[in-house]
Amino acid sequence: MPGGRPTGASRPGRGTPRTGAARDRRASAGSAASPDSATRVVHSKARVRPSGRGLGLTRRALVLVAVLAVLGLAYARSLTLYLSQQRDIQETIAANDARAAEIERLEDAVARWSDPDYVRAQARARLGWVLPGEIGYRIVTGDGTVLGAPVEDVVADGSTEDLGPWYAVVWSSVKSADLPG
Repeated sequence: MPGGRPTGASRPGRGTPRTGAARDRRASAGSAASPDSATRVVHSKARVRPSGRGLGLTRRALVLVAVLAVLGLAYARSLTLYLSQQRDIQETIAANDARAAEIERLEDAVARWSDPDYVRAQARARLGWVLPGEIGYRIVTGDGTVLGAPVEDVVADGSTEDLGPWYAVVWSSVKSADLPG
């Protein structure tokens, strides 16, 4: 073609395409002409894989496995954080439910203590009080113990214990006032 690009035969480094036989001759010409070299060439042709397809699939599989491993490692930390947050949320919900039940119980107690009849009944049962005009009875056995519900003293921490007679309590407080600390 005049003025156009040169054809494949006229380009430098591009001669006529070689066939398989020409390649075999060139490979055997460079080495000593021995019968072993000719068989090596024939055997090497039989081992050549067509365009590396078998190994290419393996490389792709390895790359896919590597990418999945990297993604798995990247998402593993996020997954553990998510699961721990879900566990914390469940624990918080359980704690809130327990506190709500406790609040409901305490509100019920406040409502009961707001009722004057309940307060009177508790004063009678716990303190042994009686209304004006009533006569209160306590049965005392021969050894000096009172039958019926005992009157309990409430200590500062809210527990109840038998402190003994009142004068023993007063005397123990006088003795503890003299102690340092």
